[in-house]
Amino acid sequence: MPRAPRIARAQAVALARPETLDHRWTGWLTAAVAVALLAAGLLGL
Repeated sequence: MPRAPRIARAQAVALARPETLDHRWTGWLTAAVAVALLAAGLLGL
């Protein structure tokens, strides 16, 4: 069990890395653009 805090800390550091945030933001932006295009297409019809 003493490894649990180390693993949690490693995961927190990994989540705080800029690369992870960049990928996360890219995914959210891609989803937002897809939803916007879908909404524009539905409103266009």
